[in-house]
Amino acid sequence: MNDKLKKIITITDLQPIKDFGLNVISEETRYAMFFTKKDGSETKAYSQFKTKGLAVGDSVEIAYTEEEREYEKEGEKKTALNRKIMWFGDVVTDSVDTDKFVKDGITIKVEPREEVLDVQNIPFN
Repeated sequence: MNDKLKKIITITDLQPIKDFGLNVISEETRYAMFFTKKDGSETKAYSQFKTKGLAVGDSVEIAYTEEEREYEKEGEKKTALNRKIMWFGDVVTDSVDTDKFVKDGITIKVEPREEVLDVQNIPFN
């Protein structure tokens, strides 16, 4: 099995995959989310998707896998990269204070810089 990758995405579209899943679109990248496992039980990703009430416009952390596959189209061999969501993590809210960030458990307040630097007049050695 492929390693799990993590990233924060913003959902820009949701498209059905027949009757067994959804394509979760973020910008131009497509991630597949399936409703059920091979044994018929609900996938962790779909359960979390419903519980969190995720929708277009939401930003959320995901864990996913990537798998390259080959296929043939119009007599030509092509390669595609399939991405599959394994789980959804924390939802990122719009109410984040952009003047603060946390590093090593310490919240740091960032003060705005009042002076404007003229980068064209900085001497480079």
